[in-house]
Amino acid sequence: MSFPVDGKWTKCIDSPYPRLSLDTYRAASPDTKIPNYQVADLVIGILHIGVGAFHRAHQCFYFDALARKGNTDCGVFGVSLRSDLTGDFLAAQDYLYTLSLLSEPRETSVIGCVRAIETPRTGFDVAFSLFSKASLKLVTLTVTEKGYGEESNELVNFLVEGLRRRRAADLPLVIASCDNLQSNGDRLAGLLETQLVDDPGLLKWIKRRVQFPNSMVDSITPASTERQKNILHTDVGLRDEAPVFREPFSDWVMERCDCDIDLETVGIKLVEHVAPFELLKLRILNATHSLLAYLGISLGYDTVCSAMQDDEVRRLVERFMATVRPLLDVPGEVDTVSYCSQVLERFSNPGIAHLLTQIAEDGSVKLKERVLPLLWVDPGAVRKNNLLCFPLALWMNHVSQTARKGGQLKDPSGDWLISAVKDAPAQEIVYLCLETLDAAHQLPHATIDLLGEMLLQIQTEGIGPMMSKMTKE
Repeated sequence: MSFPVDGKWTKCIDSPYPRLSLDTYRAASPDTKIPNYQVADLVIGILHIGVGAFHRAHQCFYFDALARKGNTDCGVFGVSLRSDLTGDFLAAQDYLYTLSLLSEPRETSVIGCVRAIETPRTGFDVAFSLFSKASLKLVTLTVTEKGYGEESNELVNFLVEGLRRRRAADLPLVIASCDNLQSNGDRLAGLLETQLVDDPGLLKWIKRRVQFPNSMVDSITPASTERQKNILHTDVGLRDEAPVFREPFSDWVMERCDCDIDLETVGIKLVEHVAPFELLKLRILNATHSLLAYLGISLGYDTVCSAMQDDEVRRLVERFMATVRPLLDVPGEVDTVSYCSQVLERFSNPGIAHLLTQIAEDGSVKLKERVLPLLWVDPGAVRKNNLLCFPLALWMNHVSQTARKGGQLKDPSGDWLISAVKDAPAQEIVYLCLETLDAAHQLPHATIDLLGEMLLQIQTEGIGPMMSKMTKE
């Protein structure tokens, strides 16, 4: 038997356990936390676009906590704009699923806040009808960085249709992006403004009645493994064909907004300015993740934890964080040293098999947000410390090696890059890769030359000598 987990087909052995559903969830093992609320009584107060693993492991964790505290307005209606798979398999479980925190001992809960999902096959009629209801208080979305670029049309068209109906009812709304982008709410509002240039009436109403708070969300959620699923079935005593697993750490920071759902009671932080929290995550955690991905893959490691067990890799990671910290424009009360220490501890968690190949995907999109801005902050710092350029040089080497081996690159620009760089010399590879970051004509020539020198050294001498040099500088 095969089943999909968040868009990927995974083979599952036949299980002797009954399928998780509203009829069976109370039979879960005593160690499993089951809903202490009547799942069917939840009112849809939240609509979420992009029902992937991260949403179900992160935002739904908070919405489920609201329900456990007695709130009934935190039911979630999911919208999957591209895939039917997750919706189909959750529907067969009455939209229940398990969330396991990869701690010791592991904590597993049955999550009951998702009440329905619409997909391209079902159409989105019910979802659109919710925009006319006063009970809908919050729209959230996790569509990844790609969803704000060339793949934004589906998202924007969906929101425009929903907001037309919201305007007809003249009801306010909060729409919160939960994607790894700085100023994600502002960017989403900007996409809508561009789309509605010929509809000034709707645009004027949106600016008056709809809020787009910026937010920062954080919890490492690796792809699930067969071993995890099989252990889960045995431990819980039920068969869940769409489980999610994540690290114990979780954080959600959002700009203050007029949301009628009491988010702060379950640990969501509402603040005046999200930017410091965004910068910390993007430039420390996410940028270092990308560095680790391309470095670890080149050294033959498969997970973040396994790479972090290499003392030289760990020293390089620590030096990279220490180099980035002074470049962050964050308030003095933000303890960046403690944050870095916490990230190192999270990366070293042996219970989290976070695949480096998963992190390495979509490099042309991720690096534009995570790493490239570091090169703009202080050109002098780049000249003094080549380490700031190292993630880009490693990515360029990864692209080049993939092309020369005849492999495939999971990236919006993947096919073009593979064809373009296959037989190109190092300096040309740098320019071609920077084209996909929209940076080939923006970065200083000295930085571009430095990237070419680094890439050529990696190609001719391997990763080891450069890594050793950077850990000793």
